[in-house]
Amino acid sequence: MSDSIRVEGIAFQARVGYEASERMQPQRILVDVTLELPLAAGARSDDLRDTLDYRGVCTAVVEAGTARSYHLIEAMAGAIVERLAVGEPRAGLAVTVSKVRPLMAGEPDRVSVTLRRAAAGTL
Repeated sequence: MSDSIRVEGIAFQARVGYEASERMQPQRILVDVTLELPLAAGARSDDLRDTLDYRGVCTAVVEAGTARSYHLIEAMAGAIVERLAVGEPRAGLAVTVSKVRPLMAGEPDRVSVTLRRAAAGTL
């Protein structure tokens, strides 16, 4: 499969961190999603009904990311993957979750994890 929809930089505030002090204040999270699925029908018809409406992807990401507090961004990414895997069949799915400006030595701009799934049935 070579067709994909990529939604980058879905931004929201969430409580995430291993230490309780990290979860005291919401932190800025950025999420990138790549969904591999056939896009030929939408490319031909120019009709939203023939493709994936990525507004729903954004909504699902924010809802899963803010549904609860997380100790690890890996767990948040897993919740987002599970949420996006429901519904239409996909050849592949990748979710990258980034915590922006985490409080740690070295002051990194962000820390990210990426979860990839080969097919909707393999979660």
